[in-house]
Formats: sequence, C-alpha cells, structure tokens
Amino acid sequence: HSQYLISRYDGVIIDAQASTPNPQMPFSVAHLVNHPPPETAPNLLLAPFDWPATLESKLSPLIPNTVHLPKPSLFSPRGRSSREVPSIALVSSREIENGEELFLDYRLNPKTPGLPDWYHVVDKTESERRWS
Repeated sequence: HSQYLISRYDGVIIDAQASTPNPQMPFSVAHLVNHPPPETAPNLLLAPFDWPATLESKLSPLIPNTVHLPKPSLFSPRGRSSREVPSIALVSSREIENGEELFLDYRLNPKTPGLPDWYHVVDKTESERRWS
C-alpha cells in the first residue's frame, strides 16, 4: 500500500511514490506540498491533466509519472486512451508569495482508522458530502 496515492475525479489513481525522487520536470513540486495546519486555508487545487504519450523523445523525461495500462478487455473503462499519460496539475487558488509554503487539502476520509495525528478536516461540509 502506498501512502502517496491520489485519485482524480475521473477515477484515475496516481501513485506519486512510483515517481523519481528527483524529477527532471522543473515544475514537479508535489513532493513539497503539505496538508494545511489548523486555521490555515489551502492555496492549491487539483486539476486532471493528460500528457500526450506521443511527445518527442527529448521531452518525455519531463513527464513526472508513468502509466501502465492493462491489456484492453471487454470490461476496460471507456474513454482512456493509450495516447495519454494521466497526471495531475496543481493550480494555485490565489497568488503565491515567493517562499510561501504550498498547502493542499488532502481530503482523506475521516472515518478511516489510523489517520495521522496531524490530519484534520479542512472543509467539514465538503468532507461530509464526499464521504457520506
């Protein structure tokens, strides 16, 4: 089990643990993002992003994650193309000051046993909607 799984709204799951620890992409900053402490609002949001799998070979090292597609079957999900590498873009919700810490609401299920002590629900209404 990876502690670095994140799910996109379209059901794609990204495992950041499988990524290289020193990404070649200068904008790969997810390893610097934390869950906000109490009384601090997140300053980042998630947006699904699909890299074209047909990038020039000199650009492909810039893709911060890889995808391993199962062989197509009758039960394969529709809409996912082998011409795309699913990823996630972090988008700022406001202007970020130089040196400011990056925060993202991890949105963990509060009913999950064994959550870390540092975790707290940021938006109670959204959490109840999402996990009820």
